[in-house]
Amino acid sequence: QQEEYLPIWRETNETSFEAGIRVQIHSQDEPPYIHQLGFGVSPGFQTFVSCQEQRLTYLPQPWGSCQASLKEEQILPGYESYSIAACRLQCEKEAVLQNCQCRMVHMPGNETICSPNVYIECADHILDTAVEDFQDRCICPVPCNLTRYGKEISMVRIPNK
Repeated sequence: QQEEYLPIWRETNETSFEAGIRVQIHSQDEPPYIHQLGFGVSPGFQTFVSCQEQRLTYLPQPWGSCQASLKEEQILPGYESYSIAACRLQCEKEAVLQNCQCRMVHMPGNETICSPNVYIECADHILDTAVEDFQDRCICPVPCNLTRYGKEISMVRIPNK
């Protein structure tokens, strides 16, 4: 039963009492940012997803606010181009690394991965704080060319035998 598996260590702000999986459709050029951009797929249902690629072009100064050329350090290691998701992930990693001396398992890099105890006592709180004051501490410029994926989801219950 579901309650036999949760919570894993103890309840945290990221503890989920949902059943199923989270899915995100994203470009190969950017890391997944599944906790904010993903959608849930429930057990006991057949899920259909219709997906449409949307390529957006924003205008640079003086007509708009997109960043036409981005600094090399804003590109996340392992990726060839800049993305807002990569910038946010890098920002979260730096905050956790600075305060906890480790990184979360989903964050890129070679630094030590946080133990479950450090996750509970330090990283979980730092990630919550990073989300709350994200606009103040982490500025991720909007690129002039952006690809996103619109999706429509429908589900039907799988009948019991």
